[in-house]
Amino acid sequence: MRHPDNRPRQPNIDHSGTQFVSKGNRWLGWFDVYHELLRRPWRFTVTVLFSSWVASNAIFAALYQLGGDCISAPDPHSFFQAFTFSVQTISSIGYGAMHPTTDWARALANLEAFVGMLMMAVATGLMFAKFSRPTARIDFSHNVLVQHRDGTPHLVLRMTNQRGNRIVGARMHLAMLIDEETTEGQKMRRIIDLPLVREHTPTFAMSLILMHRLDESSPLAGMTEAQMKAVIAMMIVTVQGLDETFSQTVHAQNYYKADHIVWAHRFIDMVHVQPNGTIEIDHSLLDAIEPIPAPDTPA
Repeated sequence: MRHPDNRPRQPNIDHSGTQFVSKGNRWLGWFDVYHELLRRPWRFTVTVLFSSWVASNAIFAALYQLGGDCISAPDPHSFFQAFTFSVQTISSIGYGAMHPTTDWARALANLEAFVGMLMMAVATGLMFAKFSRPTARIDFSHNVLVQHRDGTPHLVLRMTNQRGNRIVGARMHLAMLIDEETTEGQKMRRIIDLPLVREHTPTFAMSLILMHRLDESSPLAGMTEAQMKAVIAMMIVTVQGLDETFSQTVHAQNYYKADHIVWAHRFIDMVHVQPNGTIEIDHSLLDAIEPIPAPDTPA
């Protein structure tokens, strides 16, 4: 009978900065090495591949040295020269200056050539998969604003397409996570949809404003700033569409905590039309906000 693994895990951090620890999970990420290296950042994947390459050559160099004087090298007892011979063998370079002189070294060289072939195949497949995987380069505003539009309060956030190409048939979805307690006293976290004023667009090339109307049909209707921050545990916005370059579906997601909600502010316009008719978008203004001026009061 297998028992749950209750060893503490290293904390994972999601896009909102929230830390969570997986405990009692039988699945270990490093048993799925390919998936782990595929989803991790490039710098991590390259570091792991390079470390594996160095470790493999070091192991074979140590095995060559166990065989004594088994390599035709200026100093057969030098670990560095044994390591260099291992690099030449595992990568099939074969300069010819060094070669095995005993059956022990020849057997190791044959084995190392096979290991090198496997390593090259795995690294090539992994690199191709990471390069060819379609991804969306969508940037989201740091804050969600609460502001009036046409006399009705709205939740408003902004996003931009960093690549500048088109995402065709983009669909957007906004939801919030709330913590509540049932009548039986059981605590649970619910996901509640927040319908957007416009949930799809034919093309997404530059920037988009997403809005949720806080009217009587909204689950957040009539709430004050303190009430809204007390209710919302997290907000999740998802974008999905067809990338015209890859001709494949791409998606992006961003998370907002209650502290990211700012009231009575508006975004500074980041799209400008030049005198010659050119449309300019300033991505540095994505997070730029300003207070909404109070309406003039009659004297």
